[in-house]
Amino acid sequence: MYTDELQSLVTKFAAAFADIDDKARLDAAGNAFIDKLPPERMMDAAAQLYSKNPFFLPRIDPNEAQNLGITTDILAQVLMRASLTARHARQANILVACAPKSASTFIAGALAKAGGLPVVPLIHTMASAATATLFGINNREQEIDQLALLRAGLNGRGYVTQHHTRCTPYLCHMLDTLNVRPVVTYRNIFDSLISLDDMITEAHMSVPEERDIYAFTGLPKSFRTMERAERLYLLAVRMTYWYLSFYISWRKCEAEGLVAPLWISYDEDFLGDREALASRVSSFIGSEYLDPDILAAHLKNNRAEGMRLNVGRAGRGKDVPDDVRDMVMRIATSFRSEGIDMAPLVGE
Repeated sequence: MYTDELQSLVTKFAAAFADIDDKARLDAAGNAFIDKLPPERMMDAAAQLYSKNPFFLPRIDPNEAQNLGITTDILAQVLMRASLTARHARQANILVACAPKSASTFIAGALAKAGGLPVVPLIHTMASAATATLFGINNREQEIDQLALLRAGLNGRGYVTQHHTRCTPYLCHMLDTLNVRPVVTYRNIFDSLISLDDMITEAHMSVPEERDIYAFTGLPKSFRTMERAERLYLLAVRMTYWYLSFYISWRKCEAEGLVAPLWISYDEDFLGDREALASRVSSFIGSEYLDPDILAAHLKNNRAEGMRLNVGRAGRGKDVPDDVRDMVMRIATSFRSEGIDMAPLVGE
């Protein structure tokens, strides 16, 4: 078998291998595949399978494993070299840090299409967002993973990544070190709660009632049978603090000079002049990576394939029940001592 044919075989198997979520089946399938390969290709193939699914480790004799061992010094050198390579790569690395339901999926999709960039996950070292869902990672706090950040930075193409990520000094240092440009999207909380209720209710109703999807939504199965007011109250209890702390964390790190993100308001920017928005984004990322006219065309195409957009209008939260609104405002009031203007989130 020719080398290119063998590589094609490994690549094809690795793509399917990424979707195996049962550990026993994962190990059995991976080792069975590797055992069929020429001995000189086994290690390379095992590494490719591991890169698609890091829960897989090839079957190996313990003594041979010792021979493959590396020291912490070697690991540090490899990571440093990877960081240097990623930092100086001439490519667009874009983080869309987003509040839920702030048009972030649509915006990230437009950036990817306009720049010819892959959309990659950075909260884990697995291969894709679909794999993350398969392995039940959805309820995990979306902290950026340093190894995933390095891996994406070495792809030679650049990337767009989209996560509900609060800002920390540690994240700021990682973004600066590895040349990542952050775009922060936000939206009025009350509008967001209505949109979030639509999305999660649809998710619950789209699967059989007997199926447990807690690992996907983090909400009780009874959510699908609740009255709308009850659902909104539960979502507000769960999400209000997160929405506020997300916005405040980015504003505070910006004020401290740790990060300089591009801010995108759902109401003022996304629902406003999208050509102007495209120009701002292109200037921020670099017109050599994002042509403003091409980006504007994608941003204005609300029916673009694979770029999810919900109702897409402001003011949806005007009919949020009074008890929900009062609770949100009480929590927002408690943050006034932070000196951050939260009118963009609560309207007051």
